[in-house]
This record gives sequence, structure tokens and C-alpha cells, in this order.
Amino acid sequence: LASVEENADTLSVASEASLVSLKDFKPIADKPCTASISLSELCLPLRLGFVASLGKDQIGHFVIVARCGADLVAATHVKSSREMVNLSSGLLFDETLTLSPLPYDFEIEV
Repeated sequence: LASVEENADTLSVASEASLVSLKDFKPIADKPCTASISLSELCLPLRLGFVASLGKDQIGHFVIVARCGADLVAATHVKSSREMVNLSSGLLFDETLTLSPLPYDFEIEV
């Protein structure tokens, strides 16, 4: 029990010290912040007519690309129409795309 009380005293002192150091923190006003965004559980809906029109010998290949400007690009691996588990659910991508660092004023278009 004594060691628990000693640790509790140490934690409260450390917390107070952290609060003191945070009070002295001043943000840099002339440098805008950046952001990041992660996209996961992506699903590409494919029209049943399109999938049916491929026939038995044809395969469609698909990729999802996310970009911000010309330099920041992320893409999934290529998937084929044969990887569709259920025609009504679409083509599922189990990857996570992350774009970082994004400018503070980024916009999302679908």
C-alpha cells in the first residue's frame, strides 16, 4: 500500500509539472497547421449490367486513387472483377489509404 501511495504522489507531481510546462506553450501563428486523412473499407459499386457484359473470358481491373494536388497520391492495389464476392455488394478494397500532410484548407470531392 505504501508503494501505491508513493506512486500516486509521484504521478500528481508529474501532472502538475506537465501543466506548468503547457502554460508556457505558445502556438506559432505564422505557420498554418496540416492534416491527414485515412480512407478505409472502400467499396467500388459495379453495375450488374457491366459485370454481366464482361462475359466468362473477360476480366475488368479496378483501382481506387485518392489525391491532393499533383504531388500527394495514394492508390489501392489492382483488383479484378473476378474478386467480387457478391454482385450486389460491389468490389471491396480492404486497404487503408492515407494522405498526409494535407494543407489546412483541403477539400473532399467524391
